[in-house]
Amino acid sequence: MTLSGVSQLGRRVLIVLALASSLSAGVIFERALPTANLNNAAGADRSNISWAPGDNTYILGDDFTLGSDSVINSLSVWEVSNNGSPTTEFGSLSLYVGADPNLSFISSSYTPSLVSGYQYQGSSGTFYDVYKITFSGLNLSAAGGVLYDFGIGATPGTESSLFLHGSNAALSGSTQDGADGLFLGFTGPPYSLAYVIDPGCGRGASLGQGQRHQRGNRWIRGSGTGHVRPAGH
Repeated sequence: MTLSGVSQLGRRVLIVLALASSLSAGVIFERALPTANLNNAAGADRSNISWAPGDNTYILGDDFTLGSDSVINSLSVWEVSNNGSPTTEFGSLSLYVGADPNLSFISSSYTPSLVSGYQYQGSSGTFYDVYKITFSGLNLSAAGGVLYDFGIGATPGTESSLFLHGSNAALSGSTQDGADGLFLGFTGPPYSLAYVIDPGCGRGASLGQGQRHQRGNRWIRGSGTGHVRPAGH
């Protein structure tokens, strides 16, 4: 089954949680790839963005809440690549999950798959491949109504920064469960919530170091009014 959620104007890490149980199996939480307002042709209504950590002192992720007690079998995110496979771009990728605000290591075993018919366009006009990264076989129990955080850690290969794909919920044209316009930064290990990051929820908002097509030295920059604040503030 697919759980519905509040879809507010804002950008979120795209995530799919797959439920496996003796009774049913299917998607239980979804922030799908956008189907509308894609790339530079959409102008100020562009829905798709990507971001990466500004340095190696933290990892990025997001949060989710399920409607009922569940067993999570797999978790997927999307990566904007530099037109190489994640298995060559990174020495390893690791999934961390936990009840807010602390994360525990869950898995470093994942399957990458190239998204057919979709590429992410940088501001220079260059198109980048997008890969779906799926951590499976998790058998992770999650209580309904509890806020869970997750983060994705990466060790360098040919690339030093993992760019996660995100979208503006109201402009995406696809399911965006639980969008609130924020994403999260975790310091460690052991990892715990350190930053609640607001990239700016207005139309056309953008990130600096957090964009494949704006690989600047700043953590956040651009036409948005986004800011970073310590967790709990």
